Amino acid sequence: MVIAQIVNRMDYIRVLLVDDHLLIRKSFKQLLQKIPEVVVVGECNDGCEVVPFLENNQADIIFMDLVMKTMNGFEATEKVKEKYPAIKVIGFSSTDHTHFANKVIQSGADGFMSKFDADKESIIFMLKKIGFIIS
Repeated sequence: MVIAQIVNRMDYIRVLLVDDHLLIRKSFKQLLQKIPEVVVVGECNDGCEVVPFLENNQADIIFMDLVMKTMNGFEATEKVKEKYPAIKVIGFSSTDHTHFANKVIQSGADGFMSKFDADKESIIFMLKKIGFIIS
């Protein structure tokens, strides 16, 4: 299931959420909505939905779950970076092992966050770390 939202303003940081758990997507979306510069432009339930979403919608950054059923986040990240290299990808997982972080970076991701550490401040820190301007 893909959810898209039309955003006309260009000064927002447009975020795509990719996670196979609806509760995680909804919770993370609520956190992102607390950051005025950020708008969630869409949600994907699996890695295989990401490239088709991007063919019709724009995103500046993707928060990508790493463990999904049909196409995992590592493979989806490689496909995104191959076709849309300017889009930033943050690997996002409930497993915060160094192995996962290293593997997603090797897949082309720009960073890694543990779902357990996700709060408004850590999201802002990550956005700034990869080059976005947050006031």
